Amino acid sequence: MAAAWQLAYPPKSPAAVAPGPVCKNCKCPYVEEGYELPLCWDCRRWASLRPLPQDIKLICALVLMALLYAGYHYPDALGASIAYQAGQRAERAKHFAQAIQEYQTVTAIYPESPVAVARLGLAYYHGGHVLEAVWVLGYVWRSGTPKEVAMQVNAVFREVKKRAGVK
Repeated sequence: MAAAWQLAYPPKSPAAVAPGPVCKNCKCPYVEEGYELPLCWDCRRWASLRPLPQDIKLICALVLMALLYAGYHYPDALGASIAYQAGQRAERAKHFAQAIQEYQTVTAIYPESPVAVARLGLAYYHGGHVLEAVWVLGYVWRSGTPKEVAMQVNAVFREVKKRAGVK
């Protein structure tokens, strides 16, 4: 479906119009072959150089901004996820000093993450640093945490209270 539209600056048309196909815009007798819409070379080049619509430019700019934002924050997120996984592996292997270092890396990037802070507190506790564990887990206890982590934190607090003789 081809639409005919007028050029802003149409080429000058010849004085005599030749029989046969003519350009839809400028009525030029020299039409490019192989196209459904009969246009001359000049009119076809002008039509192909139309500017992009404003909506497309806006969408491209928004997508580019989103990509730049994601690209800026991706290294931090990747580093935090690698450190979190390394901390979990160290915790499973009972290397709590290494787990503490890895979880500290995660909490340096995401200090408000209750799961990372809870894992740091649990690593402190299992590594024998009870005072640091109570401080860190006290922060987590006040904030909303997932059920599984909250149960582990509550178990640590019950055990600390039992050791201290507090009811």
